Amino acid sequence: MWRDYVHDEDELLMVLEGELELTLAGKTIVPRIGEEIEIRAGVVHTVCNRGETTARWLYAYGRLG
Repeated sequence: MWRDYVHDEDELLMVLEGELELTLAGKTIVPRIGEEIEIRAGVVHTVCNRGETTARWLYAYGRLG
């Protein structure tokens, strides 16, 4: 689990396999495989593997328009 992260830059996250649970500023979501999630700079977020298999995801930092 990655708990209560905050970044100075925007983050784009996409689930590749498995099942993730994201909590963004207190709101919990379970993104589908292939779904892109935007996490704006300064937003407190937690990422948790909620499945029984390995979860893999891509993430990138930068400026999201």
